[in-house]
Amino acid sequence: MKKVAVVIPIYKKELDVYEKASLTQLRRVLHNYDLYFLAPESLSFSYGGLEAGSSVLRFPDHYFVSNLSYSKLMLETSVYEALADYEYMLLYQLDAFVFADRLMEFCELGYDYIGAPLERYIGGGKAIGCYVGNGGLSLRRIASTLRILRQKEQIFAQRSAEWVKKWFLPCEDVFFSFCATVPELKFRVPPLRKALDFAVGTDVCHVYRRMPTWLPFGCHGWNWLDYWFWKPVIEAYGYALPEPKGRAAISWRRCRTEQYLVGRLLRPTERYLAMAIAQRCFAIDKKIAIWGWGRRGHEMYNLLTSIGVTVAAIIDRKADKTLQLDGVQVMRPDFARLRGTQLLVVVTTTKFEDAVCRELAQQGFLEGQDYMRMTEVLHRLAVAYAHLLHNPVEDDK
Repeated sequence: MKKVAVVIPIYKKELDVYEKASLTQLRRVLHNYDLYFLAPESLSFSYGGLEAGSSVLRFPDHYFVSNLSYSKLMLETSVYEALADYEYMLLYQLDAFVFADRLMEFCELGYDYIGAPLERYIGGGKAIGCYVGNGGLSLRRIASTLRILRQKEQIFAQRSAEWVKKWFLPCEDVFFSFCATVPELKFRVPPLRKALDFAVGTDVCHVYRRMPTWLPFGCHGWNWLDYWFWKPVIEAYGYALPEPKGRAAISWRRCRTEQYLVGRLLRPTERYLAMAIAQRCFAIDKKIAIWGWGRRGHEMYNLLTSIGVTVAAIIDRKADKTLQLDGVQVMRPDFARLRGTQLLVVVTTTKFEDAVCRELAQQGFLEGQDYMRMTEVLHRLAVAYAHLLHNPVEDDK
């Protein structure tokens, strides 16, 4: 029996710049292993020679039309049966990046499944109460995976039909992670620290603080999840990557690391870090006005005041003229007054964000200079945090 095969799911005729970097790095680092593309039956593809010397495993096209259909494919025994000559398969989606050939090191550990740790308090990690792990870059023991999948219906029965529909079917990695929490299944995954040594997806256990002087075997989701952090790390390996675009279009709840960072900066013990980040984000003389006094407005107020930024006004169309918060006037929109005070307006209203920004623009205010969306503020905080991680100063804590 051969030790391990590398399997790359694909569904596109051509690759974008991120996928090319991912596949190029794979060929550079893991060129000594058997490589298989997992592809639709009808797909004809050419990746500029990066596919040379590889084999192709073909499956019906309907498995490659969505995340749900792909997840269902990875819960079928047929994929693993096609690789029955190997003890392990390394699943390498093209949003992964491998830093060094440590593959045999992890095969020799003898685990049934290894993937980047999930966030315990978000999504699948919260649902199953287990950290290990994400399937996008994962090492799977073929025999153990087949054993588990042949019990799939019995395992599904341990949860409600709605739960299976929400988590197991669209998130095959959550299924395998859940199996590791059921002792009688004897499906072994590594402890958290060893899983982080295998792969990193997000800043679980503050692992970003350890990089780039330390790196895992690989990372997953670098081109769409925390791209601000991974871009300089990947570029250090000789790849030219584009600047991120469209951050303002990303919803507040999907900015996972920004969400984590906000919680961290609100801790009294992190005041030094908070002040260092604030100095990088708000190197301006203007004070802040928060537009919108709903849940997000409160979150932004607490965040800004905790990191030493002065909030001089709160703007809301339903404001009571007599209302004050810690001495800060809560006022209705007054563009003439805003011009006179030179306040930087942070727009936090969810439903009317675009309308408020258009109104400010029509009044002659410039985005990025006179007003800013909340998502952009969070992005700047994250970028400043990344800068401190990549460029620590001597007295940083």
